[in-house]
Amino acid sequence: MKQPFEDVLRNMIDDGCPPICVISDFFLGWTLESCHLFDIPRIVSHGMGVFAMVICKSPSLHVPSVKDLSLLDPIDFSELKFPFTLNKGDIPEGLLNGDPNDPYVRLIMELAEADVNSWGVIVNSFEEIEGEYVGALESDYFNEAKSYCVGHFSSMINLIKNWMLHTSSG
Repeated sequence: MKQPFEDVLRNMIDDGCPPICVISDFFLGWTLESCHLFDIPRIVSHGMGVFAMVICKSPSLHVPSVKDLSLLDPIDFSELKFPFTLNKGDIPEGLLNGDPNDPYVRLIMELAEADVNSWGVIVNSFEEIEGEYVGALESDYFNEAKSYCVGHFSSMINLIKNWMLHTSSG
């Protein structure tokens, strides 16, 4: 997929219509390298909300002491404030297993590296709901990346489709 993608970018540039950015899914981390090749900003898109992403990216999950906790022990998220306690058992095992020999962990680490080096991030949330955590999320990214809370985008697409069907038939 990488070569055809780069061919499209090259053709757009050659035709005098370079893209202002590329929005790609978190799981398409290789698009960051392609975007850098053509000096095009990459914006990574996530299906998760701000709060869930902040927890997943929290350094508190990756300190050695977390491995020694029982499933019912709380994790100290001192850098974050939330109105409840998260225990080790609340966190998916895949986030806690840092074995670099595990192919799944290696893949997630590669994707996470491309993620934090992206120009910006689209998040499935509303600033009015999770605004207090946006700053914490943005601090996990390099190059002063900005978070764009676009809400539940799939719902918007369905609304637009329905509107288009309604207006075209009437």
